[in-house]
Amino acid sequence: MNEHEQLLRSFWFLKQLFLSSILVSTFTFSANKLTHYKHSSLIILFILLIMTLISKYFNWSLPAIWDISLVFMSSTFYMSGHVFRRYHILEKVDNKATITILFLLSIIGLFVLPWTNMLEYTRTTAIPFFIVAYAGIIMTLSISKKTEKYSIKYILYYLGQNTMVIFALHMLCFKIGNLIKIAFYDMPIYRLAEFQIIYEHNNYYWIVYTIIGISIPLLIDYMMKLSKTTKKIWNYFV
Repeated sequence: MNEHEQLLRSFWFLKQLFLSSILVSTFTFSANKLTHYKHSSLIILFILLIMTLISKYFNWSLPAIWDISLVFMSSTFYMSGHVFRRYHILEKVDNKATITILFLLSIIGLFVLPWTNMLEYTRTTAIPFFIVAYAGIIMTLSISKKTEKYSIKYILYYLGQNTMVIFALHMLCFKIGNLIKIAFYDMPIYRLAEFQIIYEHNNYYWIVYTIIGISIPLLIDYMMKLSKTTKKIWNYFV
């Protein structure tokens, strides 16, 4: 997954999820065998965070694995889920004041941080990225918990259960959004090939791309499941 088809570029996430699950499992298994210290998960989380910064500073890499710091960063977030659950972090911050602070912190991060993400962070943006990312994670989990009272939760459940088909097909479906933009703005057809989208005139087109990137994969998935034959074939891939 170092070099691969552009329309499957988002699959880098699956590679990192696979590697981080192996690394975290190895760390936690070793810690449980060597010590019974009750806060070992916090130590593992701290080690992964430090290794992210060190490996990024020295630009460590390996064939096939690519950027070592990305594996450590992914593992840090992976391990965080265990820590959040073990120490009941969500329950401790589940109030309007905290959610408001986290929301403001996330918004400030959007304006203060230069363009950065898990694939494009630097030595100087790594720590701010972690801070803003954790603020967003806790805020999202808190908001999700509150939506349990409303019927919208069923829509979110459905999207969650069909994440993989959206994940696999959304970039291909973005081409439909490109076609709409080409037709509306009378652009040359060769611009259909631009990746990921045509970025011109995009103030509100992100809404179009979002709707297309979610609804079309779900429609394809639904149609493939209509008959027994297509359902059997489709089940091999999802």
